[in-house]
Amino acid sequence: MNSIYDKLNEKIFTKNELENLVIDIEKLIKKLDQKYTEEELKTIINETIRQKKFANIFLASIKVKSGMTPEKMQDLDKKLHDLPNTRKSVSIMTAIPILNEDMEFFAQMIQEKDSSPILINYSVDSSLIGGIKVKAQKYIYDLSLKTHLEKYKVEWLKLIKRHNES
Repeated sequence: MNSIYDKLNEKIFTKNELENLVIDIEKLIKKLDQKYTEEELKTIINETIRQKKFANIFLASIKVKSGMTPEKMQDLDKKLHDLPNTRKSVSIMTAIPILNEDMEFFAQMIQEKDSSPILINYSVDSSLIGGIKVKAQKYIYDLSLKTHLEKYKVEWLKLIKRHNES
């Protein structure tokens, strides 16, 4: 049976999601200092773990009676703190904010090529004008409108210079 950590480790994270999850787990640890019924524990998890895709993993762990003791949650918290050191970092920049589904689509494409777990550093950079820029290890995939316009500018300047010289 997979632990909560194993199930979380299968997920694709943005750095921000991971930071929020760690904060939520630290809050959850403080609330687990007494015995709760299954229903009370479900309510606590839904109130504490803000991101549904992660809350569902915790809720499933209640159903299989894997136990959610403060000690197990502290161990999980330590492992999640170390998670950025065990994953390859990938930067994704877009000109405008994108939906989580789109982010996961790009992340899955990257992960399929490399097959190792990744941690996404996502940012919005309006100077890109449009499109996306992905930095993964030694590769940069620049599909931004800014870069395409700069290439056109260079080509136009070359044409103008050749025209003026003739």
